[in-house]
Amino acid sequence: MNLDKALQEVDGEIIKVLDIHPGDEGTYPTAIVIVKRNAPLHPYVVWRAVDSSRDGQPAHFQSGNYCETLEEALQDTRKA
Repeated sequence: MNLDKALQEVDGEIIKVLDIHPGDEGTYPTAIVIVKRNAPLHPYVVWRAVDSSRDGQPAHFQSGNYCETLEEALQDTRKA
């Protein structure tokens, strides 16, 4: 899966992949990821990553929870 465009839009990088659903890290249709973005407030976000095989749209992120620290992001209770 290629989320490069989505990551470029938020000037971010994937820090951790949490709940992976069918497939491996390269092919998962959806997963919860922690992204660190270049932002002064709430630099960590917990988002659902969606690749193009799920809905025919380009790879993108949906519905983010914004966190101040990595620890806070790791404790997020979002479900895929």
